[in-house]
Amino acid sequence: GADDADSKCTTISVREVATDWTGQVFDTESARAQADTTGMQVWATSLVFSRWIVKLQAEQATSFASKSVIEIGAGAGVPGLVSLFYTDASAVTLTDVFSHTLNNLRFNVAANLKTHSGRSYSNVAVKELDWNNTETFPKGSFDIVIGSDLVYDDELVDCLATQVDHLLSADGIFYMVAGSGRQGVQALVKRLESSGYANNFDS
Repeated sequence: GADDADSKCTTISVREVATDWTGQVFDTESARAQADTTGMQVWATSLVFSRWIVKLQAEQATSFASKSVIEIGAGAGVPGLVSLFYTDASAVTLTDVFSHTLNNLRFNVAANLKTHSGRSYSNVAVKELDWNNTETFPKGSFDIVIGSDLVYDDELVDCLATQVDHLLSADGIFYMVAGSGRQGVQALVKRLESSGYANNFDS
């Protein structure tokens, strides 16, 4: 919880899934892609992002009010769940690509809906989203797109930028948290700037 952040105080619970897989975490080889375990754990950046969302809600209560939110590359879903339970967003969609990650996301959503009042399945959805497969792209647009540690390679930049363009409404906001030295981050910033996005960095 975050007692000092707002009068609304709740606890978000998420499950991490143990694995005995010993391969590389960031594996882009198609033959082993289904073994990618990045979405099975809670990463430090997602916790930093979640705290930032709570802080933003406390300081600017209308930031998420009545807004549709989508988290891309949600993994365990901490920022998305915080957006659902700590803000007044109208709906939150959590997305990822691999079946084991999606199953864990559904578990985390269900576990939190059982213990919190005021929210229901009408406010949240878990969906597959493959940045390279247009058949998985959601219909319509979203007011807010969020994500943490979305890139770790320059090769991911174009498909991520295209995804943001597709998902974000004309006057929407894309919030992303990542280490400034992480590979692909600066390339993504330049790519989005070239598409007309205005950047507001907060370190």
